[in-house]
Amino acid sequence: MTNAVTETIGDIAGLMVESAVAALGEAIGAAAAADGVELITAIEATAYEGAVAARSMISGAVPGGLVTIAPADGLQLDAERSVEPALLIDYLAKGAATAIGQTIGTALQAAPAEALTADPSVAGMATHIIRFSVGTSPTNLVPIHWVVEATLDALMTATDPVIPVETSAPSVAPANLPELGASAPPGAPQDLHLLSDVQMNVTVELGRAVMQVRDLLSLREGSIIELDRAAGAAVDVLVNGTLVARGEVVVIDDELGVRVTELVER
Repeated sequence: MTNAVTETIGDIAGLMVESAVAALGEAIGAAAAADGVELITAIEATAYEGAVAARSMISGAVPGGLVTIAPADGLQLDAERSVEPALLIDYLAKGAATAIGQTIGTALQAAPAEALTADPSVAGMATHIIRFSVGTSPTNLVPIHWVVEATLDALMTATDPVIPVETSAPSVAPANLPELGASAPPGAPQDLHLLSDVQMNVTVELGRAVMQVRDLLSLREGSIIELDRAAGAAVDVLVNGTLVARGEVVVIDDELGVRVTELVER
């Protein structure tokens, strides 16, 4: 494990499973191992048969949800011992939180899992699905599915490592500045033609929308974003980020343009 930001979800998934298996082994007092860690695009219908699903919230700057789908009969260690599904899910979520925390450089914790009473397919919640098997011997491996929600995906990939803050006081000294020369008196006219060749960034804004991270990361081809402007309303014309005019969208030789209808007084 390292505290550097991992570049891909696949790498982070491997760290999550590795840490989760270690946490499980420590909790049950037996050497645990995982097999077949992979990212998949969907969960087979058969995986829901005889399985339970529960959601764990992992605390952090952006709290994220992790849905675990595990066998309803838990994990059989030997003829006399077994791990109940609720405990199995909690052990695995605790290990996943530890791995993500080490990845982003911040200690994280997983809240006790809450059972899902609805369809555990959690359609629309997943940004990534991790599938693996865990057990204490090659003969008693049980299948596990993790559904990574968008908020947890953001926590895994968009947070920089924590950098220690320097506590030493900075060195401060007076600045030596040259004497300023004579300048034009107040109110003297300025020659703006000197700036006529300066390039400016002109942006036309159709509208805006406020979205949650969950909705942003769930965007796909064909998704529709509702803007804060009615159809046919004037668009804003901005120069270097400053509103200077409003206008209407027109088509000029198969290309879009804007006809200025109003100049904004300043």
